[in-house]
Amino acid sequence: MTRHSRADKWVSVGITGIGSVVVQGMILLPAGSEAVARVVVKGANGNRKLLPAGARADIGEAAVVPGDLLVALGGRDANVSYRAGSWRDVLRYKPIVKVQLLVAALTLVATVPSAITSFVGTRSPTTPVFTADAAPWVLGIAFILAMTNLYSNVKTDVSG
Repeated sequence: MTRHSRADKWVSVGITGIGSVVVQGMILLPAGSEAVARVVVKGANGNRKLLPAGARADIGEAAVVPGDLLVALGGRDANVSYRAGSWRDVLRYKPIVKVQLLVAALTLVATVPSAITSFVGTRSPTTPVFTADAAPWVLGIAFILAMTNLYSNVKTDVSG
């Protein structure tokens, strides 16, 4: 099965707040479910959430969620659907990733005018050559670091 078709496959399961283990902010899928690090859960009431996933240690057939998620997804004994989370889901459901993407984009935008003004624009006779030439490099490195951080966070969220 390809990664794309795996992310589109919705699986229906009941939810409960009762299990041998309940982890805050996490859904524990029934034993024997496909191992995934993150899932998009579509609640009985239409709410969707990106949640870290694990497997139940006991033999229950419903997914275990803490009380706050139980209420948000439709209540006790409701049926929900879930599928494996993708990097697009991380961008969609995690606001901090959008902020990181914005910072990376703004850093790239700042790099372009800095490079133009440093290399093409006029320089003051008192400006050290190193200072004028280093500005776009510093911003370029900052852009690369911002993109690397964004990639690392998204990859960690998707793969666990």
